[in-house]
Amino acid sequence: MKKIVAVVLLSAVVALPAYADNSPYVGIKVGSTSVGFNALSKSSDTAYGALLGYQYNRNFAVEGEYVDLGRFTTAAAVTGKSDVWGLSAVGILPLEDRFSVYGKLGVARSSTSTSTTTGINRTAATYGLGGQYDATPMIGLRLGWERYGVGVTGESATDDLYSLAAMFKF
Repeated sequence: MKKIVAVVLLSAVVALPAYADNSPYVGIKVGSTSVGFNALSKSSDTAYGALLGYQYNRNFAVEGEYVDLGRFTTAAAVTGKSDVWGLSAVGILPLEDRFSVYGKLGVARSSTSTSTTTGINRTAATYGLGGQYDATPMIGLRLGWERYGVGVTGESATDDLYSLAAMFKF
């Protein structure tokens, strides 16, 4: 019985019409980060994030996101972690029926805490590039790169995120 229900639900999702215009969406992503700061001894970690967006038409969307950028260690044995809240405009270029590329430009607020300080905040531009494959009209997969400005021990740094995201339109 459970298999029949699963097949019916999956068939319903696949058969739904595409909502390319005026559609909200949510996404979850996982990836790897790399902090651009000279005094780091370990600068990459696993990152997790969530996003909420609204696609106004086939070429433009706006999305907000939260990303836990993971942990780092400096050469002076100071450990820390960063997270980011951001808002971006997304330009979308459909290439085929199911594949598109995108570019993001926005602003993000990072919060970094270390073993020696708390609450190093920085607001900076964020941008990124990627591609999206729509497995169904309601479910897409993104592969992307994004750059965030972060504060590390009182100085400015960048954090690059390479991620895979699952997108769900509703």
